[in-house]
Amino acid sequence: MAARLAVLVLVLAGLLAPLPRAWGEEATPVLDKDIAVFTPYPLRPPSLESPRATLQSFIKNTNDAIKLWRDEANRDAIGRVARLARLCLDLSATTAATREAVGTEKILLFKEILDRIDLPPLEEIPDLAAVRERGLTSWTIPDTELTFTKVEEGPRQGAFLLSADTVAQLEQFYALSKLLPYKPGASIGAYEDYLYGPGLLVSRNWLSDLPSWAYVVFAEQTVWQWIGLFLSLSLVCAATYLVYRAGNWWDDRFPEGSVWLRVGRPLTSIFLILEMQLLSLVVFDAINITGVPFIVVEFATEAVTYLAAAWLAAIVIGRIGEGIISLRRLRPASLNSQLVRITTRLIAIVVVAYIGVVAAESFGVPVAPLIAGLGVGGLAIALAVRPTLENIVGGFILFADKPVRVGDFCAFGDKMGTVEEVGLRSTRIRALDRTLISVPNAEFANLQIVNWANCDSMLIDTVIGLRYETKPDQLRYVLTKLREMFFAHPKIDQGSARIRFAGYGASSQDVWIRVYATTRDWNEFYAIREDVLLRVGEIVEQSGTGFAFPSQTVYLSRDGGLDAARSETATQEVEAWRNEGRLPFPRMAPDHRKGLRNTLDYPPHGSPDEFSRNIVEKDRAEPLSKRTKAKRRPRKNA
Repeated sequence: MAARLAVLVLVLAGLLAPLPRAWGEEATPVLDKDIAVFTPYPLRPPSLESPRATLQSFIKNTNDAIKLWRDEANRDAIGRVARLARLCLDLSATTAATREAVGTEKILLFKEILDRIDLPPLEEIPDLAAVRERGLTSWTIPDTELTFTKVEEGPRQGAFLLSADTVAQLEQFYALSKLLPYKPGASIGAYEDYLYGPGLLVSRNWLSDLPSWAYVVFAEQTVWQWIGLFLSLSLVCAATYLVYRAGNWWDDRFPEGSVWLRVGRPLTSIFLILEMQLLSLVVFDAINITGVPFIVVEFATEAVTYLAAAWLAAIVIGRIGEGIISLRRLRPASLNSQLVRITTRLIAIVVVAYIGVVAAESFGVPVAPLIAGLGVGGLAIALAVRPTLENIVGGFILFADKPVRVGDFCAFGDKMGTVEEVGLRSTRIRALDRTLISVPNAEFANLQIVNWANCDSMLIDTVIGLRYETKPDQLRYVLTKLREMFFAHPKIDQGSARIRFAGYGASSQDVWIRVYATTRDWNEFYAIREDVLLRVGEIVEQSGTGFAFPSQTVYLSRDGGLDAARSETATQEVEAWRNEGRLPFPRMAPDHRKGLRNTLDYPPHGSPDEFSRNIVEKDRAEPLSKRTKAKRRPRKNA
């Protein structure tokens, strides 16, 4: 921007070099050794408290800029002097991105008009005393529409400036006045020299050898300017394409986890920003594109610059998040990693939105009224985005409460599955049928979630019904043998084993079995449950009784009844326990339980697992969680 300002000022200086005297020799200051640029007060603003002061300040500073432009040794000071001339114009209607260059063109247009029209005598132009006495808020040059107005509010309150309406119509006023002859001392052809000459970075002598056709004006620019613009844009497009391809190629060489090595795309965005600044410098300060082409190219370069800045911010913030995940050695799919990603995404959205606001202000879009207008339509917008906001809040609730983590097997509603991702809007779960279920976070956070991954053991809970013909001692025998079997089983948690006579059912005497298998893998759990249920059947058969049928049975033949010998054996054994004081009711003696610990063969005798696990194809593990196994919590004996 500084270079562009200097260019515009130099152009302004060149255009203003032959500035005419506005209304007589006494009224037009002549540059000498006391030129404003060498003043001991370089930061002093121009005097703008009255129409006379503003007009005098404008003519003096434009003449100073012209002298500096012609004196190449002092071109560095042109920017400041040209700025003083621009301060005399109300450029509030122009965008911030084009204000500098447009201001230079407006200065030259206004000076061209002053070089041709007749100005009133100096004493007839209102000064500060006249403004105060008459309460003037505006003044128009006689016989023209060139109006100076007083700024009523803002940082420039009280200054008389060439009004914004007048500034907007300077092209039309110039077209009407260009047929008038120049007055003595005028800057003849300054405006045309500015339009069709090179910028401050190119010497006019460099273009003196060009053929005559290169100076032909076409669509507000000369042919050589169009050629220079085309070549500049072509080189920029080619360089952008090559750098973009190179950046993608570099990043694709490294995996996603190599955050600090994947610098191709960030460097591409930085290159694009610098490239736009260089293009702006070449196009405006060397080729000196003006008018409508200037507006188009300037808008394009500024837009690309802001887009590249937003892209760079999004990439860098995202890479910072991935870097935190890498430094903390978090699993990429873990809940903490997802939380880091969501936080960095929200930060990126805020930063990109801020860049968008800055860009809007630069392009002249009134952001404040736009934001105020959102208050009117805010209710409708809030209602429209409410589901999205609810899902985002639900996602943060899941991250904070952590009912499940990525890799956990859980049940929610009437479905079950393994959590694969907890995102910003939804949670994705791989169901038992291998389908992928996407549940909105707001809905998922309100469901009753059963997290199987936090189980330290798996429950075997069943009720067996014995026939009503079963004698009490037979029932005691079954209960005792079942308890012995579960206490002896190496894969059953003894402290949580519950085998009790539950009551008399509609067609059976019910025995309740509630034990925990010491495993966290589904396949092993099913194998353990199968084993103990088969052993239960053997114990019931050994007791001489049998399982009851849940329905009524009509016997058309003589019932063989129960096995009398086995019934008598079971009864005698229970009687022996009673006589010896070893009857295990209401609970089994501790030394008896200790002696039974892990005495049952598992895997069962005769199975291939008993001899060698290497020769048997193992079932694919189905753990309750793919993360680190949780420590098993000891259970207290009931």
